[in-house]
Amino acid sequence: MCLLRLYGEYTVLSIFDARLIGKISPGMVRTELARGYNSLLYRIAMAIASFLILRTPEQGARTYVSGVGLGLAGHGRFWQHDVIRE
Repeated sequence: MCLLRLYGEYTVLSIFDARLIGKISPGMVRTELARGYNSLLYRIAMAIASFLILRTPEQGARTYVSGVGLGLAGHGRFWQHDVIRE
């Protein structure tokens, strides 16, 4: 199974040189997707999380841009926090 998968990935790369497959995760990003939730407890929790762990939308977008710029080094790998994770 693993050899078949590796052969398939090699075949895709040899036929379509420009196609690269990678996984990119910007992590938790501060957005307004949950703007419908207006409870006090939710607002307090989001204020704390926003201060401690959430990234700005610009930082999340930069993760995607830097992940796309990896080229062949990022093919089939996981890119998170500007590091290739194994």
